[in-house]
Amino acid sequence: MRPDHILLPLDLSTEARRALGPVGELARQNGSKVTLLHVVLALAEVPEGARLGTPVGAPDYQHERVEAEQLLRELAETLPSEVDVSVEVTTATRVPKGIVDCAEERGADLIVMSTHGRSGVRRMVLGSVTDGVLRRAHMPVLCIPPADGE
Repeated sequence: MRPDHILLPLDLSTEARRALGPVGELARQNGSKVTLLHVVLALAEVPEGARLGTPVGAPDYQHERVEAEQLLRELAETLPSEVDVSVEVTTATRVPKGIVDCAEERGADLIVMSTHGRSGVRRMVLGSVTDGVLRRAHMPVLCIPPADGE
């Protein structure tokens, strides 16, 4: 497989950044374009007049989006200089869906993700974004496992 466009979703954690090296090398060897993506988790709004919950207005995610975009641009600088890199920050109520939607909209033919290696209660409570992407994606998903000792 020689990917033309690789989507690398990053939650901005140290674990997620593990994929930068392998993605940079894969893109350099194949002349692939890379999109670094961060999905800001949007809280579902409670409509005014709803029976449950207190009505709230739409939160302003602009500050979080600007910070994420700045960090993605810094991370893009760590990839080989010959790799065409773009950054994107989007907002979604379900992160896996936001990742897959972006991959489809941008024409990515490969998604690369670092797994956090959660199990047990932590996985049950925090979920698995990678698992959600694997279930929804219509293109290959390459998973980078945690390093020994993580």
